[in-house]
Amino acid sequence: MRVVHIDDEPFDSGLTQYALRAASGLAARGHASAFWGLAGAPPLEAARAAGLDTLGFRQPWLELPALRRGLAAFRPDLLVAHTGSAHTLAAFLGGRRGAAVVRTRGDSRP
Repeated sequence: MRVVHIDDEPFDSGLTQYALRAASGLAARGHASAFWGLAGAPPLEAARAAGLDTLGFRQPWLELPALRRGLAAFRPDLLVAHTGSAHTLAAFLGGRRGAAVVRTRGDSRP
């Protein structure tokens, strides 16, 4: 399976750690696993250090052509969104490219 994890958090967080571990775990099991996030932010740098295929963006809605090219090149079966804004982006991109979209959510509130 080919999976893109999208995490647009600007800082390292529990959510980011989950996203990185999920992406790394899939890669360790032989899946093509990519991590997309904010260019220059710690989550994307950690994904690069982990050996994941990465794509960085600054303002995704202004960079849609580059993100579409990234999708065309990677050809994911699944887009995993780790934030609400990433979910909107994944639904917009995935729905137009035939990839399924999954939204993960971690929250400590009751």
